[in-house]
Amino acid sequence: LGVPDIISLSAEHSQGIDCLTDQIKINLIKNNYINENKTVEQGNRINIAVVGRPNVGKSTLINSLINEERLITGLTSGITRDSIDVSWNVNGYSIILNDTAGIRKNSKVSDKIESLSVIQTKKTINLSEVVLLIIDGNLGIDSQDLKIAKLVVDEGRCLIIIINKIDLIKDLNSKIKEIKNRLIKSLHQAKGVVTVNVSAEKKIGLGEIFISTLNVYRVWNKRISTRELNNWLENAIEKHPPPSIS
Repeated sequence: LGVPDIISLSAEHSQGIDCLTDQIKINLIKNNYINENKTVEQGNRINIAVVGRPNVGKSTLINSLINEERLITGLTSGITRDSIDVSWNVNGYSIILNDTAGIRKNSKVSDKIESLSVIQTKKTINLSEVVLLIIDGNLGIDSQDLKIAKLVVDEGRCLIIIINKIDLIKDLNSKIKEIKNRLIKSLHQAKGVVTVNVSAEKKIGLGEIFISTLNVYRVWNKRISTRELNNWLENAIEKHPPPSIS
């Protein structure tokens, strides 16, 4: 077959793995896929998890963002079983998009594979910095969406809510207002959460996703000095003094 380098290894016992990774790196450098001396600045690398219920358009959205048919999509829910990383380079930022399996209610999880997929999705959320929660605009927001959003907030990650399939909604303004009112009422711990209206299939509103991601990511990384915090706390106590008893 004309293959000059053959590597012997044992995957189960982790023997020969170093030789394999070294050979991969040599080939990437040789074919100019990577520059040995080039590194991406830490501040310009963002890990994004794309989460939501099954069949809301997570994989379709990623395909539209990178402008490639990289991920398998279809009308059948549950096609994505594991978290899949996809690279996306835009405006000097190296972004890793993590497509995840849809999270259904625990009572509807029927097999072991799906339960493992949900566990992996939760791990992906924990390892990401920004989370895009995809909502089907036709169906609106329900308790499961709110549970996923609460999970993201509890993990301390940036949350952006993507209202997808806006091209299929008849009364768009009314539906978006309904979704936002539900968020204000039921997700008070994430007051002012950013929402973006898109159609992943028709590629409408996709540019707003990167802008929103960058803005939220910068706020998430903002550092406040001790002096600023103390001044704020002092003013807060003056306006609302704690009770003197106990």
